[in-house]
Amino acid sequence: MKPIEPRTYWNGSLVGKDNCRGMPFSYSVTVIGEGDEAHPYSLIVNHDGMNTALVEAQERLYHEGKAPAAVVIGVSPAFHEKPDGSGSWELRVVNYARFDSDYSDFLVNELIPHVLREHPFPISHDPDRHLVAGTSCGGVSSFMVAWFHPEFFHRIYMGSPAFCAMDKADELIALIRKHEPLPFRIHMEYSENEPDEYYGNIRTTDINVENALAYSGYDYQCLYFPGEGHASRYGSTDAFLTALSFLWRDYETVPLAPKHQPERFGWVVDPDSVWEACSDFPAKPVEEIAAGTYSVKDNRILFTDRAGNERIAADDRYRDLRAVCLSSDRQRLFTADAGTPAVYAYTVYPDGRLGPRYLFATLHDKPLWEIPGAWSLCADSGHGNDERVYAATELGIQCMFALCIVEVIFDLPSRAIPEEIAFGGEGDRYLYAKTKAGVFRRPMKNAGRRPLGADPA
Repeated sequence: MKPIEPRTYWNGSLVGKDNCRGMPFSYSVTVIGEGDEAHPYSLIVNHDGMNTALVEAQERLYHEGKAPAAVVIGVSPAFHEKPDGSGSWELRVVNYARFDSDYSDFLVNELIPHVLREHPFPISHDPDRHLVAGTSCGGVSSFMVAWFHPEFFHRIYMGSPAFCAMDKADELIALIRKHEPLPFRIHMEYSENEPDEYYGNIRTTDINVENALAYSGYDYQCLYFPGEGHASRYGSTDAFLTALSFLWRDYETVPLAPKHQPERFGWVVDPDSVWEACSDFPAKPVEEIAAGTYSVKDNRILFTDRAGNERIAADDRYRDLRAVCLSSDRQRLFTADAGTPAVYAYTVYPDGRLGPRYLFATLHDKPLWEIPGAWSLCADSGHGNDERVYAATELGIQCMFALCIVEVIFDLPSRAIPEEIAFGGEGDRYLYAKTKAGVFRRPMKNAGRRPLGADPA
């Protein structure tokens, strides 16, 4: 096939302001095909600068009618110049391999709007028409960018992605399994001779990622190259023809969606249900046993008996105690400590006394969270291993079952952060979440914890 002629590239730079603060980034921009307001361009963001193999493959597929016209932004990782002029400090791992939304937010909220102001090409607003690509750390960053901004990116290219413990990127492997699958299409590839380093073995972690994508029902393809090394196909136009053909397949006619929901979600929620906006948040239930009620005040757990006498039930030096929640059988009391990424529990005795505090479940978190723990809890009416406790966190609503494990994590629309959660609605079968964007609800398999008088004998 005839080579594509060299293209025009526009170069620029931007220093992070609200995100990646003080970090200088360079970028380049090119345009493939013809677009207008009626037929806007798709958007491709590539890590580690502009990859000419990707650009050439995209252009060939465009001329064959197999890929859309696209604006391509190649972004290089940030760096800081040394004051003596001897070189620079690269921030690639901080940008690409850190499990955090800072770089993702910078791309979506600062860099891309900046580029489109400088080069005002009409861009589609459909996340199905946005692709993010990268290799090695840039590969895991591509997934992370889409994962933190599923309202913006739905197509992902990952070459030899480094889902390793350089900066907690390995946490994503577990979260792929526990979060509801997102409407992504993913091309992933890795080789036999990937690096085996102190932060992990990339081939092993990529096998785990592939298994997690399959388990969670993602729309993906994964290619394995025996005898080859790390990022072996990075500069291959033919390899990108294969990858982009899959990623853009049926892009004009078929909306992206997961192939199926993980089985475990079906034990907690109807997989066909969705979060719906609503106007009212239900009244929080009273945390009461026959002898009295529990409450939180001044970073302590208080117990008030039926005669109105109040005493301190527990004072365990919490970092930021926000709420407590009784289990469905009212024999355990769980704590929401916003300063600690864990939920603790106490044994509840009939007279209101609490046993020693113990760890119930560790919550998933990410570095540099302002609020690493939970600030609201609620429980459903299940019994035994079917009993579940729900925690409102920055990562979503984390659902824990009786074996002390976070089993599923629910995202809210537009990744809104749940600030308070409670059961309510018809038959107490809806889980409600209050956020800054409004109130949402979703039907659960189990109803909320029964009122005290309605508990079975």
